[in-house]
Amino acid sequence: MSKPERKSMLTFERVRERLNYDPETGIFTWAMDYKGGVRKGEIAGHEAERAADKARIAELEGVLADATREVEEWGAYASEYFQKKHDLAGTVARFRAALSQQGKEGER
Repeated sequence: MSKPERKSMLTFERVRERLNYDPETGIFTWAMDYKGGVRKGEIAGHEAERAADKARIAELEGVLADATREVEEWGAYASEYFQKKHDLAGTVARFRAALSQQGKEGER
């Protein structure tokens, strides 16, 4: 039994016509409106995948918040030499900035 023929092959050119890619974020967006409510500029992907991504991001935010608290607590007991050598204040600041930035992106 032979396989049914496809009407059209998905080619690189067809993908480029239909999707835009942002190399900074790794996100694909739709290049034009489509039937079924898909709008130009909307992130391409299945809703369940987006929900799973949001759950993973929330979990990572929790881990980062926990790590921030741990570094702050350890830093309070560390010697001045250790604090400076390992830049504990800078680490906490970077963690807080990452959490703050993620919160802003989540609001979009």
